[in-house]
Amino acid sequence: MPSPSLESPRAPRERSAAGPADDAVRFAHGSELTVSPGNVTLVPGSAFRVAPLLVVADLRHSHLVVVGHTRVVVSPEGRLRFTVHVSASWATGELAVRLDPRSSQVTHRRATGKLEDWQVLDPEAPEVRREQETAVQAALRLVVSGHADPEAQATAVAKTLAERSRQAVAELRTLRYELERVLSGELRQASTRTLERLLADLLELSNAASRARDQARECAREGLWTWRSDDAAYHAQRRRQDRTLPPRPGTDGQVRRDWLHTLDAAVRHCQAIDAQLADEAAALRGLLSATSTMSVTRDARSSESFNLVASVGGIMLGLPALVLTLYGASSVLPLDSNYVALVPLAVAGLAAAVIAAFLPGRERSGKLRRFSFALLAVVVTLLLLAGAGSLVRPASPGEPAAPGGPDPTAPATTNAPG
Repeated sequence: MPSPSLESPRAPRERSAAGPADDAVRFAHGSELTVSPGNVTLVPGSAFRVAPLLVVADLRHSHLVVVGHTRVVVSPEGRLRFTVHVSASWATGELAVRLDPRSSQVTHRRATGKLEDWQVLDPEAPEVRREQETAVQAALRLVVSGHADPEAQATAVAKTLAERSRQAVAELRTLRYELERVLSGELRQASTRTLERLLADLLELSNAASRARDQARECAREGLWTWRSDDAAYHAQRRRQDRTLPPRPGTDGQVRRDWLHTLDAAVRHCQAIDAQLADEAAALRGLLSATSTMSVTRDARSSESFNLVASVGGIMLGLPALVLTLYGASSVLPLDSNYVALVPLAVAGLAAAVIAAFLPGRERSGKLRRFSFALLAVVVTLLLLAGAGSLVRPASPGEPAAPGGPDPTAPATTNAPG
């Protein structure tokens, strides 16, 4: 038996098994992205809907987030067409390194690299387009009901798309949870890695959530743009959700659509996306504020530790220097064989390093690192003193004066008056 054509009643049911054909999905580019759904030219008798698009693709070593909307058009013959408008997309981990040369070259090698280094992708780059189309095509593998009515067909498809986007909100929330875990690990380990990169990642995630929320809010407000092809059903659905709206003469009580409850469910999905992403945006703003506060606190703590170490080191090294200033250093110079004179300085420097290690504000690993740096500074200072002491040779009383200079052993002479 020959396969059914697109015009046959069974064609939508055949497409439901494997989703839409490749030629049924088109991606808008360039100036076409600026055309509003309200200005799209439609064939008379066609059904038109717009559904929000949020795709969170979990790849092997990265994530890809795509935000936009999908325009669904069903022709009078029942042919289904999708036009995908991508407003923005983000990549993390290895995908960000491959698609954006500005991203870090080392963060994706970390255990948490797939969660970090969020980058906004260039929509005009060919490789970025391929990645976006692959992710969106996977999300469009949906079950299309076999309605003979184009309006019912478009409404069912738009409802499924909105439901898929609502499910993606949970995946976006999971990314926030994972970033919170990474932030907690950075703080627990007292890592020297600064928090600026995590702050940038949280900002990009907040931007993605806000953009997706804008798409869902617009779709809910416009009723999926049902008014483009069925104005009476659009107004009937609005009054079904809001009983306070005034009646429309000649239409209320007369609109009978079998698919009106499906349209109502699709709009409610968009409203739920708006509400859930509003909660995510509020949580991300609180996390950003907390992370910024932590960063400032860490900088202040580092400055305080440096001042304490510098003060202790100055005292410990300054006291022996004061003793040498009072009694003079000529008796121990040059330091060819009198290196024992540096023992008090070495003991004082070691004591300064030990005190620096026990200063508050760090865990065990941080204290060991601080002790190592302080001890290294003491060793370098002692080596500099030893080198300088071996080169300086003070003049002795019996040593001849320099040419052209006064003789230090000659008695002082004065000119008699007259």
